[in-house]
Amino acid sequence: MADKAENDEIRLFNMSIANHQIKREKYTPITTCMRCYKIELHPTSQCQHPPTHQICSECGGQDHNWKTCTNTQKCCLNCGQSHRTLAMSCPNRKEAIKIKKRQQQQREPMHKLPTTAKPATLQHPWI
Repeated sequence: MADKAENDEIRLFNMSIANHQIKREKYTPITTCMRCYKIELHPTSQCQHPPTHQICSECGGQDHNWKTCTNTQKCCLNCGQSHRTLAMSCPNRKEAIKIKKRQQQQREPMHKLPTTAKPATLQHPWI
């Protein structure tokens, strides 16, 4: 689908988006513990909290989880701002993704980097 969007235009309802307006972005996965909601520290399987640990990713409350949350005020457990903990708009999540992308770019093998050809030197027998 991404290849098709890059080569052709995308049509949705009565709108069309030209291929030159589409920027392809590589997905960068980050580790998020689904028990304590910490980003890039440990996977859920290695969390220090017991499996019965409850914390709400919506409001930050300690006595319930997101499924039973009735609080209208949102509070991120990672940055303290007024949005859900798993929101893509979280500055801590964005920073973690930026760092991970930088690390991935540094690990890419050199043969994948673009190279330029050196100009040929002309050797004339009469010179």
